[in-house]
Amino acid sequence: MINRDNQVCAEAAAFFKNLQAADREEATLRPYAMDLLRWLRCLWVLGIRWDQATSVEARDFMRWMLLADKPVRLHWRRQRQQLAS
Repeated sequence: MINRDNQVCAEAAAFFKNLQAADREEATLRPYAMDLLRWLRCLWVLGIRWDQATSVEARDFMRWMLLADKPVRLHWRRQRQQLAS
């Protein structure tokens, strides 16, 4: 993961190395990376460094995730059916 200064984020790199060492599949790593990116962007908007975030910011982030509108996506089978017709 690259930070705003275009440098590798050592903490994120260590986290993902641990996941790989625990034999997590690539399909698991990507969602983890996207969630981490979402969290870091939230902190960036709030003007809070990741190492200064508290449980209050984590709580508010989780509340936002629960309350935010989710895009409606068609199931892959329905997408194929629509493409075929």
